[in-house]
Parts: sequence; structure tokens; C-alpha cells
Amino acid sequence: TPLLFMLASWVSTLTSGRLTVSRCVVALAAFCWVACAVQRLWYVFTMGFEVLEARALYFYMRPQFRLSTYAAGVIAGVLGAQRKERSDSEASLGGRRATLWLVLAFAVVASTWFVGCDANAHENSRGVAWYRRAFPTVLKLHIGLLRPLLGAAVAGIIMLCATGRAPRTARVLGSPMWRPLAGLSYSMYLLQFVGMQLLDKPFLRWFGSAFSSVPLWLGILVCYIGIALFVLGAMAVALLNYVLVEYPGMEVGRWLVAKLSQHGLLGEQPAQADGKALRYSSCSRPPVLDLEMGAPPSTEEAAAGATTRTPSPHSAASPSSVASWGGKSSGPEDAKVVESLQEDARDDDENEGQGQKTQLSPNSQGGGCSGGARRGYHSVQQGSD
Repeated sequence: TPLLFMLASWVSTLTSGRLTVSRCVVALAAFCWVACAVQRLWYVFTMGFEVLEARALYFYMRPQFRLSTYAAGVIAGVLGAQRKERSDSEASLGGRRATLWLVLAFAVVASTWFVGCDANAHENSRGVAWYRRAFPTVLKLHIGLLRPLLGAAVAGIIMLCATGRAPRTARVLGSPMWRPLAGLSYSMYLLQFVGMQLLDKPFLRWFGSAFSSVPLWLGILVCYIGIALFVLGAMAVALLNYVLVEYPGMEVGRWLVAKLSQHGLLGEQPAQADGKALRYSSCSRPPVLDLEMGAPPSTEEAAAGATTRTPSPHSAASPSSVASWGGKSSGPEDAKVVESLQEDARDDDENEGQGQKTQLSPNSQGGGCSGGARRGYHSVQQGSD
């Protein structure tokens, strides 16, 4: 991923900034998604079903046949981050289009239950045999396109949830009970066959000799116990991998991105000489988001909050001025946030000169925001998220 962003930054530089880094990343990822889908279709339609079944592991494992899911995730991450930074209604509200995309995405996910993405006979031998006889061309399209479409569907669900356009789905998928499994999911995927040797295989080996002669209900119970042991074994080795490999790797990645950003290799300006983080270069945002709901204020609210203020060093961060910046008064629950904003604003006023006066308004343009106000606006937005 860092290499992809470096390539996108280089392309953006070649175009003299006419193409942003984000657009270059999305374009490159979209190209990878299309190329992977075309490669899969070409491979499937040039092979017979017998050859495909014999080379199923090759088709399943090779990166050129699996790149589409990664590319879809990159696109969702970039577009989701952009939409969360936008303040229009499309970025924070759902609607018919969002509902339609959500239904289609879940339909694609549900379509994998029958024979999976690659229609391997070991997953459903009877279903695959019927599929081949009845709809051979459709089956080849299924094998060629369903995995890329599945990646796009999952990425779409994630983006809709992350941008607030599918709040009910986000509430279910964001439940705390999923977080331990979510954190370990990638390590579990990598080490599933290692974890299977710890608990699941010994249990089935011990029970296997009598499995064919037991009652049906006991056989079903044994199968579900085996699944539970499979998951527990994978979780045990995944935890070790997460602590020793995955988490340190993510920290190294964050450090690398920070270093590249400081030197302007990711399309961002280098840090200031004093080592402090760069402030936002302007406040030329569209109307300020409602701090409670994340939606733009109405016309009446925007008009009510549009009165410019010329604060003094002590009145600039008063609770009333900060809380009513977006045209809405703040409740008692925001007292801690307001106190923090007070301290930030005082520090900025002292640094920028006791006599300097700055106008604040919900739609202020250019340099009309102090550093404290900018930090306050974005810190409250982050707190709301």
C-alpha cells in the first residue's frame, strides 16, 4: 500500500497537481480491479471444467486472480475518508441510492452460499455438477466475476457504514462483541490450517472411528463442536501472530507513512521547522457540520450562526462563543470539550499576539480562523465520529 501511494504521488507530480494523490490511487486501484477481472475471465473461458478443477488451488492462491478484492478495499478506504471530510448531506445521510447499493451488496455476499466464489466441487459436489450441466456459460461467468464482485460488495458495505449512510448496519457490525474477532480476523485467516492442528484435528481423530455409527443428533453436535474447536485453535495462534507480527508491522507502517508525509512524498507539505504538526492552511470549508448530528445546518440555523465575532484573548474561547459557532447551543455534556477548546484558543491567542483579532463565522474563508478554532472544529468532529 505505501508503494501504491508513492506511485500515485509520482503520477500526481507529473501532472503538476492537476490529479490529486487520492484520485491517482483510486484510478490505479480501479485499473487493478478491472485487470484482475479480465484475467480471471480469460483463464476460465480458455480452460475446461476438468482442468479448472484439477488446478483449483492454483486459481485460488495466485495473486493475479485475487488482486481485485485488495483493490476494492483500497478504493473504499480512500473514498470513505474523503466523504467523511466533506460536509454535504450526501456524506452523512442515507437515501434510496445508499439503500439500493446496500441491498445489492448483501445480495452478492449471499450468492456465495451455493457453490462459493470458485465453484469448487469439494464445497458442493452435487450443486456444482448440476450447475455445469444446466448453465455452463453462466457458471464460467460466476467463477470469473463473483470473487471481484464479492470484494466490491464488501468494500461497498464498509464504505456505506463508515460514511454514515447505513447507520443501522453500522450499528450491528460495530457492536463491541465483534471487535476481538475483527482484530484477529486476518491472522486467523492466515493461520487457520495451523490452528486446526491444535484442537480440531485431534478431536475428530479421536471421535472419527465411531462417527459413522452414532445417532444423527450426536453427529450434528460433533460437527458443531469441531467448528468451535477450529475457531478457538485459530484464535490462539492468531493472537500470537497479532502481538508479535501484525501489530508491530502496523506500527512500522504508520511510522513510515509519517516519515514520507514529513518529506512530502505522499503529496502533503513537509512539517514546520519547530517540529509541530502543520495547521490547516485554510478554513474554506462548506457550511459547518451540525456538531450533534453530523449534518449541515439548515438555512435558518446557518443565518443565526453567521454573525461574525471579534473575540478578545479571553472571550474568544468562551463557552457561548465556541458552542454557538455552528449556530447551535451546547449542552452541559460538552463542558469538557469546551474547556479543552478554551485552553487551545488561549494558547493560540498568546502565540499570535494579545492584540490580534480574528473573525469567526460558520462560513469563514481563507485565513479567518485561529489555530485553536481550527483544532477545535476538527477535534469536535472527531469526537462526534
